[in-house]
Amino acid sequence: MTNRDSDEQDALRASDAIIAISADAIISMDETQRITRFNRGAEEIFGYAAAEMIGQRIEKLIPARFHSTHEHHVRTFSESPVVARRMGERRQISAVRRGGVEFPAEASISKTRVAGEWLFTVVLRDVSERVRAEQTQRFLAQAGALLAGSLDAERTLESVAALAVRVLGDWCVIFLGSETDTVRRAHAVHADPARTAEMLRLREIPFRMNPGHPVVR
Repeated sequence: MTNRDSDEQDALRASDAIIAISADAIISMDETQRITRFNRGAEEIFGYAAAEMIGQRIEKLIPARFHSTHEHHVRTFSESPVVARRMGERRQISAVRRGGVEFPAEASISKTRVAGEWLFTVVLRDVSERVRAEQTQRFLAQAGALLAGSLDAERTLESVAALAVRVLGDWCVIFLGSETDTVRRAHAVHADPARTAEMLRLREIPFRMNPGHPVVR
């Protein structure tokens, strides 16, 4: 073995060690889109052991609605002169954890020829926390503008509840406390208009002042 061969093998071993401990998911797949490498970061992010995923198709980690478009994009990428690019350049992509839970991600893909066939490598990062923080900041900014923009308290709270449903969740209940230590449900909004009557009924149910209730605390 020449010194050059030895140096190349040392470089490969160092590269493999970095890939193994990376916090990002690093996943390699062959031309049939079957997984050939699944590092520790991928195990942490997706919830699968490498032994479970080697040989599986990459589609297992992609929402079903994107399967056909993903296959098309990979095929187009393999035929292009570009050797690496960001995935979902115009929008955020989604991936699927074990159990079917979707999460937002950033990813890039590269390709290299190995024994006459393309080997694709995807580097993926879970950005759930960042997206959640951005949504919260956006909500607080918009809610602050609503609170400052009207003197009609009831209408303002209604608008804030609707904003919370649009930005943060499926339903929102706003509780108001008084100087006499009573609490009432002032507004109740659901994202599904068909459940409006149900939310209105909820608003009319008396709130019990249980000292252990999170709203009371």
